[in-house]
Amino acid sequence: PRFAAATVRFWWPAIFGADPLIAPEDPTGPNYEQRLTAFNAQDALIQDFARKFEEADFSAKSLFADMVLSNWYRPSLVDNPALVQARRVELSAIGRGRLLTPEELERKTKAVFGRIWGQERSKGAHPHPVFNKSRLTGSGADYRVFYGGMDGATVTTRKRELTPLMTNVVERMAAELACMATAEDFHRAQDARSIFQLVDRDTVPGLLLADISHREEKAVQGERWDSKTLNHRLQTPGGAVKIRFRDETFDSRNSADGSPTKIRLIVDEVLIRRGTQLISRDTGEALSRKSTFMTGPRLVDENGTVRARGEVDEGGWSFHDRAWLSYEVHLNPGEYDLEVRVRYSLLDNNINDSIELSTTAFALENFDGTESAEVVMQQISRVLSDATSRQVNTEEVKRLMRVMTARAHDESWRGDYLVSDENFCWLDDVWRSDPDLSSRENWARHGDEFGMIRAWTALVHGIMTSFGYLHD
Repeated sequence: PRFAAATVRFWWPAIFGADPLIAPEDPTGPNYEQRLTAFNAQDALIQDFARKFEEADFSAKSLFADMVLSNWYRPSLVDNPALVQARRVELSAIGRGRLLTPEELERKTKAVFGRIWGQERSKGAHPHPVFNKSRLTGSGADYRVFYGGMDGATVTTRKRELTPLMTNVVERMAAELACMATAEDFHRAQDARSIFQLVDRDTVPGLLLADISHREEKAVQGERWDSKTLNHRLQTPGGAVKIRFRDETFDSRNSADGSPTKIRLIVDEVLIRRGTQLISRDTGEALSRKSTFMTGPRLVDENGTVRARGEVDEGGWSFHDRAWLSYEVHLNPGEYDLEVRVRYSLLDNNINDSIELSTTAFALENFDGTESAEVVMQQISRVLSDATSRQVNTEEVKRLMRVMTARAHDESWRGDYLVSDENFCWLDDVWRSDPDLSSRENWARHGDEFGMIRAWTALVHGIMTSFGYLHD
């Protein structure tokens, strides 16, 4: 009988991540009653495991299954603070989770996020890395011992609880790996991704309109202005709506014959109608005077002053190269027509065959029920479920989506690219440097126009450092 119970106690630390409890001896000691209750409950469970172990002809497989399926192994959520405090000592060893070893954490990270910490790009031409150099496992692992692993010499036991040093290692891993894994995954074809199979980099919660218009008329000699009216329709859930226009043309100052060239793009007027009712009518100059008017990407001069990415030109707003403008308008629920009147000039010697203007609209309020918000929430739920093996309630997902949306709007104003002075992301270990990449190809790798890649990176970072991810 003692062999079976001893076997259970031997495997207890490996399964539950903590040594079996010891019976308290001093009745006058702190929390004696709670410690005794916890010991008695655990000892009764050990005896039950031992009995089933004997009945299964001492099958270790059967024992492990019983231990993992027990209530002691599976954590439960208690939302009563008074109960938690009153029974804190008694419940401290129940459902605590087992801290993953460096080897297990690495395998989990590879399975969930598609790459390991320390993985470098290949030396060949393949765009995705295949050379693995781990920082957690193997002879060359820099952080294996720091994260509670063993070296077989001076360190011969594993850490079973996170220490401040181990927490710093996890933070370092997430800071380096989250952005690389997110950027690499979004660069893959959607059906080949490890993480984001449901969304794309431009899937923004509350997206109501996304359209790119091409204008192809060129001036044969000198500068010639052409005018166009662009018509769009959008359905709003009601509340504040952000409308945004952007010059999407790449290399607008590159000439085909060596002579100076340029592209000019001006928004003259924006009209919003609901049926036959005119809701608003603003010139580009009037838009620039609105309190919600913004331009980007952010431009800061040598004095630290934020400068506009464009200027007023004959009553309209003239864009700088690849710049955008946005403003907000309050609209009641319903369907609206958006009319945009633009002027543009494309010289004949420009390498571009057309000018590209994008028009987007985002609901800033009441957007939970929009199609884009629903698919983002589905993706959040899937990522959390894959990473932590738990189901997430709808309210938690909604809170995360709103935080991510606010983060994305803020990041889009700060800059267009993943890597900046304010945003560290070491992508050299994802893609080899290629000086022959065109501006459009480089944008496909490093661009983040709406800030959503950086918002997803923040979510992945939070997951990688969470208790649920680091524990079994």
